[in-house]
Order: sequence, then C-alpha cells, then structure tokens
Amino acid sequence: MARRRDGLVNTAQLYADLPAALRAKLEQRALAVREYRVADVVERYGFSAAEIQDFCARVGIETTTRDGQQYLVIYKPSVIEHPTTHERALVLHISGELNRVGLQTAATEAFAADYAGLPWAVHEFHWRFPSVIWNAKLAAGLITKPRTSWPLLMFKFVKLSRKLRLAKPRPPAAQAGPRVGDLFDPQEIQLVARAMRRRYSSFTWQRGDVLMIDNLKMAHAGMPGFGPRNLKALICNCVPLPCGRESSGLHAPRPDDVRESLGSQLVAYREHTPAAVVA
Repeated sequence: MARRRDGLVNTAQLYADLPAALRAKLEQRALAVREYRVADVVERYGFSAAEIQDFCARVGIETTTRDGQQYLVIYKPSVIEHPTTHERALVLHISGELNRVGLQTAATEAFAADYAGLPWAVHEFHWRFPSVIWNAKLAAGLITKPRTSWPLLMFKFVKLSRKLRLAKPRPPAAQAGPRVGDLFDPQEIQLVARAMRRRYSSFTWQRGDVLMIDNLKMAHAGMPGFGPRNLKALICNCVPLPCGRESSGLHAPRPDDVRESLGSQLVAYREHTPAAVVA
C-alpha cells in the first residue's frame, strides 16, 4: 500500500501553460479574495472597531458596509514574479479561490487515472460523494466516540447554516471589486486542471523526512494515501503582498522585501499608536 503523500505543483510552469489572454487578465489588477467582518476581527484581537478601522486605513485595507455590518476586504495579486529567478507564478489559493468556480471537479477528472483500481475505490467514492462518507463516519463516531463526535456534529450544523445563509440573495458589497470567479470560464478551469496534472509531482513521506520548497512557485497539499499523516510546517522569509484594490495583478517583490504578516503588524500596532488616535 502507498504511504502518505504530498502533492506538489510547480505554479511557475502551470502559469506558463495558460493562454496569453488569461495571463493578461490575471496580471491586470488585484482581485478581491476574502472578506472579514470587523466584529470578528475585534473579537479575535481584542481591539475596538475604531482601532481596526484606523489600522486598515494605515495599511491600505479597504473597508465596506453591507446589511449593517462592516467588513474589511482583502485584495491580492494573482501572479508573482520571483525575486531571484524572475519566473512568473500563479499565486491563487487553488483549493479555495478556484474550487469555488469548479476546479475541484475538473482536477478530480484530471487525476483520476492516478488512482484507478480497487485499492483506491474508497477514495474515488469519497471524491464523488464526499457527504456520504462524512456522514457515515460521523454516525459511527456518535455511537463509538460520542464525546469527540458531538463537536463535529455541531460544526456540521454551523457549516450547513452558513451555507444556507450565503445561498440567499444578498446585495453585493458596496466597494468590493472583481473576484477570481469573474475571470475564469469553464473551459479555462479545465485548462488549469490539466496543467496541474502535467506540472505535478508527489513526495512520499517517511518518518523523519524534511521537505523544503520554494513557496513562491510551488503549491502543495496532502494527497490520498494510507496511514497516519502528522506534519509540522515552518514558513520562513514571508514575502508581503499588496492588499489594496488599486494594486496590480502582478507583484514583483525585491530580494530583500521581507516583513511581518498583517496579523503580526496588527498585534504590534497598539504599541506604536498614541491612545488619542484610537480613543
């Protein structure tokens, strides 16, 4: 039986495989990729709403209001130019941003031949009917391990409630700009899935292995396999990405352009901000 594997996709080669017209669209401007309720940020970090608004204004994060709730909107370039090799690579969150516009189904078809045969029958069934397997495991857990399974059941209800809520028609955010789904048509999603398979390699884990990758041009994720998978990750030399609406879709960081994440900047914000500014 195969051991646990991680899949690696060279996103520089993947990007080079895309049609020139699609690459031009991606490089044109940054896309809105995520919204956060200001109230949730206030709760997580212990700041006031005024402090969050002030911080967003300082670092260039757009804020907007919808249904009486304030949101901060994160924009992100879709392409990054490597500061050393100068290759251009796709920096979309593949498992999030593109799955919402159909990539998961297309990728399952592109990788299907790699997981043919009886040993992978359960995995294939799970890909095609993920809720059936999930519900069966949850039902068995409620009988055999009720104390650990009840939180999962509550999580499922919360997730379902959120899904139903998002399915209801709602007015668009007042200022939120174009999103990834606005750029890709179904045929282009198929091209991305096939390019992922061409530019894919796998790493089979052994106990004690250390895998180092260049995260600027390599996407990675756990792949189907057998046995436990317990990985510890360390991300070094974070490269900042512009997060404003007016940013370009192509970002070219300098070799020495390394700074703290937005979360770290927010934690340090209060120490360098006069109380009168945020009172």
